[in-house]
Amino acid sequence: MPLCVVGFGTYEGKTIAASAWEDAATEMAVPPARWASWDDLLHRAEVGNSFYLLRPPVAPVFLDERDQRAIGVVYDPQSEEGNYAPTTLAKRYDALIFIDKSSALAPLPLSLRREEEFPETYPSGV
Repeated sequence: MPLCVVGFGTYEGKTIAASAWEDAATEMAVPPARWASWDDLLHRAEVGNSFYLLRPPVAPVFLDERDQRAIGVVYDPQSEEGNYAPTTLAKRYDALIFIDKSSALAPLPLSLRREEEFPETYPSGV
C-alpha cells in the first residue's frame, strides 16, 4: 500500500497542545507566521484555505526551501524561533493542507486500559 504524507500549515489562529510533555492539553493562540515562511507566503498570496498536491509535475515555487512552523502535541507559542524548520514542501510532503486561520478542536476523551500504556500522541489525542 503506498504511503502518502500530508502536511498541514496555518498562518494564525488557535490550537490544542501542551506546553511540555505530560502537561495537560490546553487551547493556545497561534501567532501570525514568521515573515517569508511558507505559512506567511500562502497567507499573503490570499489563497485562503487550500489544498496542494506536491507530486510531479509541481509548481517550481514548491521546490524552494523556506521555514515552516511545526505545531504538534507539544507547542510553545512564546518560543516561535524553535517552532520553525527549513522545509522544501515538495520534498517533505505528498500534499499540503493550508488553513489560513485555524480553530482549536476539542480533544477526544482518552481512557487507557492500564496506566503503563500511553499512546504515542500522549498527552492528548488518539
